[in-house]
Order: sequence, then structure tokens, then C-alpha cells
Amino acid sequence: MTMTSKHLWNADRVSGRVDRERLRAAAWNRDERLEKLANLRDTQPDLYGHLGAVAHIALGHYEADKKNAAAHGRNVDEGN
Repeated sequence: MTMTSKHLWNADRVSGRVDRERLRAAAWNRDERLEKLANLRDTQPDLYGHLGAVAHIALGHYEADKKNAAAHGRNVDEGN
């Protein structure tokens, strides 16, 4: 792969990633159940630690999508 084609290939990957992230940001919706789960994690970490892996994974994905939505200009505050 030549240097020019390598840079073009990387540029395509970067622009594709931006488009996917923008789509994820547009699709994000606030979920009060997951907001309560995040609050539980912050206020009662022992209880949160007893929850199953699915709850931890779901919260991780939700918070990553929420952060992405905020980075793309979405209002992620309460009442959204």
C-alpha cells in the first residue's frame, strides 16, 4: 500500500466513524431506568456490585451513547 492510499484509507475509516457516531447520537434517548441505575452505582456501590453483569454492561453502553450524544450537541440533561 502506498503512502497516499494508506492516508486515503485511514480518512475513509475516520469519516465513516464520525457518521456512525452521529447516527448513534441522533438515536440516543434518555432512559430513566438507566439514570436510576447510574445513581445507584454512585450512591450505593455495594448494592450495585451485586447486580448482574447485564446491568453493568447495559449501563456502560448507555453512558457511552449519552457521552457521544452530548459530544454531538444533543441535550442529555434531565427532561430530555
